[in-house]
Amino acid sequence: MPAAASRALALRLALCLLALPALALAIQPVDQLALEIPLGLEDAMLASDYASEIAARAAEQQLQASLGLPWRVTAWNRVTGSAHLAVGPSFAAGAAPADAAALEQLARSVMAAQPALFPVAPGELVLSAAPQARGKWVAHFQQTWQGLEVWQARARLGFADDGRLMFMSADLFAEIALDPEPALDAAAAEAIAAAALPAASALEGAPALLVLPVPRASGGADLHLAWRLRLRTADPLGVWVTHVDAHDGALLWRYNDIHFAYGGTTESSTQPITWCDGEVLAPMPYLSIDVSGLGSTTSNAAGAWSIAGTGLPRTVSCDLQGPYVHVVDNFAGVEAFFSGSASADVPLTVSFTDGNSQADERDVFDSVNDIHDFFQTFAPEFGYANSSINAYVSRSDGYCPGNAWWDGSINFCAGSGNFANTGEIQGVVHHEFGHGVQAAILGWQGNQGLGEGNSDVLANLITQESIIGRGFYTSNCAGGIRNSDNNLAYPGDVVGQPIHYAGQVIAGFHWDAMVALQDAYGVAEGTERAASTWHYGRVLMHPTTQPDQVFATFLADDDDGDLTNGTPDYYAYCGGALNHGFECPPLETGVLIGHAPVQDSEETPLPIGVVATASSTNGAIAAGGVKLHWRHPGEAWQTLTMAPTGIGGSAYGAEIPPQPVGTPQYYLTAEDVTGAMATLPLAGPAAPYDFIIAWRLDSGESETGWATEIAGGSNPAGAWVCVDPVGTIAQPENDHSAQGARCWVTGQHTPGDPAGAGDVDAGWVTLRSPVYDLNGATTVTLRYWKWFSDNMAGADASDFWQAQASNNGGSSWYNLEQNTNATNAWVPITVNLLNLFPVPAQMAFRFQVFDLGADNLVEGGLDDLTLLAIWETTGVGDGLEVTLPPLLDQNVPNPFNPVTEIRFNLAMPGRARLEVLDAQGRRLRTLAAGEFGAGQQVFQWDGRDEAGRPVASGMYFYRLETAAGTQARRMLLIK
Repeated sequence: MPAAASRALALRLALCLLALPALALAIQPVDQLALEIPLGLEDAMLASDYASEIAARAAEQQLQASLGLPWRVTAWNRVTGSAHLAVGPSFAAGAAPADAAALEQLARSVMAAQPALFPVAPGELVLSAAPQARGKWVAHFQQTWQGLEVWQARARLGFADDGRLMFMSADLFAEIALDPEPALDAAAAEAIAAAALPAASALEGAPALLVLPVPRASGGADLHLAWRLRLRTADPLGVWVTHVDAHDGALLWRYNDIHFAYGGTTESSTQPITWCDGEVLAPMPYLSIDVSGLGSTTSNAAGAWSIAGTGLPRTVSCDLQGPYVHVVDNFAGVEAFFSGSASADVPLTVSFTDGNSQADERDVFDSVNDIHDFFQTFAPEFGYANSSINAYVSRSDGYCPGNAWWDGSINFCAGSGNFANTGEIQGVVHHEFGHGVQAAILGWQGNQGLGEGNSDVLANLITQESIIGRGFYTSNCAGGIRNSDNNLAYPGDVVGQPIHYAGQVIAGFHWDAMVALQDAYGVAEGTERAASTWHYGRVLMHPTTQPDQVFATFLADDDDGDLTNGTPDYYAYCGGALNHGFECPPLETGVLIGHAPVQDSEETPLPIGVVATASSTNGAIAAGGVKLHWRHPGEAWQTLTMAPTGIGGSAYGAEIPPQPVGTPQYYLTAEDVTGAMATLPLAGPAAPYDFIIAWRLDSGESETGWATEIAGGSNPAGAWVCVDPVGTIAQPENDHSAQGARCWVTGQHTPGDPAGAGDVDAGWVTLRSPVYDLNGATTVTLRYWKWFSDNMAGADASDFWQAQASNNGGSSWYNLEQNTNATNAWVPITVNLLNLFPVPAQMAFRFQVFDLGADNLVEGGLDDLTLLAIWETTGVGDGLEVTLPPLLDQNVPNPFNPVTEIRFNLAMPGRARLEVLDAQGRRLRTLAAGEFGAGQQVFQWDGRDEAGRPVASGMYFYRLETAAGTQARRMLLIK
């Protein structure tokens, strides 16, 4: 056979393998990590870093120039170096596609017009799927090379039914340099794969040759020609999908596809949801019934059955079998069976109870039929829910006890010890069937716990319980093994996490969305809406990462072919997305709100200014249509109307009254004259902004009170310094906060030097805070913004960041965090310190960056350390007036440029402190601090901050603190 034909056959075999029933995940994790060889491709694809952000913005600018529309690259694939997702206002790309062939032609015309986005020869892209649902088409193209599939390299383009382009995705390798001829044949690869398993194995299906990308920590991938083989073992039970390098025989990736659930009526004694709830007698729909001499029939959805015939009484018999499930084998003994006699026109009830069946047999039969009925409400055409599946109950082999699994059939363990019978927990049955649904849509289970998460979602939707496996342990009928009502977030709780744990994040997104939809539409309609978008989003997009599935849900919800103007239930889904660390599709049309969030600040008697812009593509913003909603956590929301500021015509402002130390929350809404509305943040009250009114705030603008150390022979150039940073691929260009410019970084970069010239090397560097006296505080919360990079320019992500706290002035230290997870961006870390130190005292903090292994590029940063500390509650913010002594005069002149004079009077000698604050309440400059005599004091401010830099035009405050109290006034700098 010619080589090209052989490779084409191998590609077809590979695609066929994906269509085979892949053995999927068990309800509980199984200890198999020693055998797994992770690939981590999906995790690496969407990892964020500075270089990816720069590349995404460059691609975005090129795309906008080409289209003449404000399209955005919202996700970048750092493995392929291409745009993972681009979204913008939809536009007519061609005629409405009537079928898959027309869709392919339309999609290829778009790709041909965007060669920078799709840098692959047209012949290397093979149309692999063309799903249509809910008014949309998605064209899926598989990248091939020399006739071989390139794993997870694909292009996707989404269109409205009328031919408007809605999104583009290009996970493509522009260049592939490999020897296409394998040095090892399939038999040799099988021998290598089998020898690496601890037990006898049998090959399932045909081996397939493909191109496998192995991601590098620094971005990009090493491409390998590889054999994919499926090897079944009995102990440990598994089907090990193994990828063997076709040139050198190295094992590249291995995972287990079993991961660790006449006429008359019918009735069955079943246990709704779980054995904990007891048995109820209910009809048995979809039961196949044999009548002697007449044939067979099936009970209807109400459990009734009939068959035409006349004559003598007939024998009626059946086991637990129907068009959608067959309980094939009871490993504990005799299978369920009914036999009775029926006379013409005399109803006979076919009944399954403890006398002729087991509870797990009946519950599994009932559960699968419930799944069929559920899909009929929103996706009646979905073939998998309309076909039959075999079920096995009371197993004591395989992963038993305390487990269940799907391997094309569904399998449930007998109860044993502390474990309940998993066949008697209907949510477990739904979960295991859900793996079949995932495989039917995707061809495999996907990564990032998607198989587990989506199986949990199916159970959540049907049982209406967030807990998976309630009653899994015989001693606990309130709890289970997972909970979809959670606060877990992407990426930290997904990337690198076990699949059962990671799956809770996507399940949490869908649970939160369902709850919001039920609040809006009622339980029945809200559930159906949540189920429909969950299902059809996956059908359309075939997502293999959790962020992709979130986007797919918005895509399914869209009703007008344009994601940039929102979707019917945008805010319900966006709330769920933001709750779990995902992004929502950007809104570009309709009502638009712009806002820079309020920053943390020290306690002040001044009101807290909130400013925003609001506009609409539909028309004017309604009078009084911009609102600020604020509260303290747990209190009722208060609403303020934001007034036009007169700046630019679209700016609005309002002031939150002076607040005590705490964490106020707020969100914004705007409405235009057509009644269209927008909310910011997108989830509104479900995930509002917050900011800390701090007892102490160190904005990183000064070194005062801080100490640095170098240890272990580290490069002195990588020591902590307080500077206005010079950006590199591993170090920030700017500090975190809008005001000021300085922050702490590990070594200031010199332009023109290599990126690693001033990084941490061969040791570690330490930054230590001042000591804070927190004796007697009843609330102590720390927040700081960190930057950490250990995965750029070939770095292997093996070095770590460590943050520690001390409660005795630094004599002993306790970890706040220690990890190797690069951020390559400013990210906030918030810690309740009373969990670590129930009796607060002399607290200090230190931040360390380590490079102890290879000579990697390692950088760290710290900014805006905030301490929220409360000793007692004051009346400020509770509706009480705060009376301050009239000590501080208005500055003269006001407005001013560039110098103004500030005077204050002291009735008696004492300490005083005079400071200048920005509009957010952050200290810019200390004008006076110390002991002063009685009488008038005069100082000048020249419009500069503590570092001597001129500040911008705008509103500022000056604050006087004395033993008699605190007073503040406004001043306006105009340049």
